[in-house]
Amino acid sequence: MDRIQLSDKILPKEYVGKLACMTKLYPGQKEEMTASECIDITQFLGLLLLSGYYWVPKVDYYWSAAEDLKVDIVSTVMSRNHFHVIKKKFHLNDNPKLKSGDKPGKVAQIFEELGKILRQFVTFLKKFSIDESMVPYYGHHTCTMFTKHKPIRFGFKIWMLCSSSGYPYAMKNCSGRKNEPSGMPLGEDNTVYGDERGVELIRL
Repeated sequence: MDRIQLSDKILPKEYVGKLACMTKLYPGQKEEMTASECIDITQFLGLLLLSGYYWVPKVDYYWSAAEDLKVDIVSTVMSRNHFHVIKKKFHLNDNPKLKSGDKPGKVAQIFEELGKILRQFVTFLKKFSIDESMVPYYGHHTCTMFTKHKPIRFGFKIWMLCSSSGYPYAMKNCSGRKNEPSGMPLGEDNTVYGDERGVELIRL
């Protein structure tokens, strides 16, 4: 399996097509997506992945002409202006179809989809680990949290269900205290759900 085939396994073309469709729907365009627009979304996600491990002080520096800042592969894949246009319009869901009061609804689905993809490549072990992971974010959002004495203090909290070696099986974003009672005992409503294989772990 080459790198392209592996990429298609991890990020299926059907799901990329859905993301492209939602992104085009967001600014009010109703036309069907073309192959080139789906490629744009794939390249955009690839650049986001690259930025996660190849860090520069400012996003625009990836396209800098300075020898000590520029990243040639980035400018080869996509222009700076086109990247910012997609970033501004990028969307995961159709807003009118989201549940009222669902704070993280705009991004929750991608965690579910990612969990399904990751579970394709692993055999479940007897021992599990459940813990929280923080995604750093310093902007304004009702779901951001602050935790003292942590390496990442500001950001979004994600519940992670992993193997004992750290491989992620499932993840669920934490939206804070619920307005309505769940009917479950105190401390049992932070649940990470698996797929049809029946993986369900409750944080006690």
